[in-house]
Amino acid sequence: MGDFNVVFGAHEHSRGARNPSRPSHEFRAFLDDAHLHNIDTAGPQFTWVTHHSNHGYMAARLDRVLVNDEFLDLWHTTSAIVLPRVSSDHHPIVGEHCMHGSIRVYLN
Repeated sequence: MGDFNVVFGAHEHSRGARNPSRPSHEFRAFLDDAHLHNIDTAGPQFTWVTHHSNHGYMAARLDRVLVNDEFLDLWHTTSAIVLPRVSSDHHPIVGEHCMHGSIRVYLN
């Protein structure tokens, strides 16, 4: 889980990034090569916001929860929730994983 500073397309940026950039393609290739899966989140669509004096309001989905196949095999039910921002320009993310009645919760 973390801040990867990459959007996958216009749907992940408040100003509608035109085309996914080279870093986006490279990041997707890395995820595929490493067999990592992006866990969908509930809550606010964007995980980062800024109010820049020259550019105005901008928001994007830069933070992600990534897991591999082994993780998904072990933790059958996995979810993540984007929480409201408090003092950072990034929203915190809470993840929850369940396995045979055992629950593990973590916060980014």
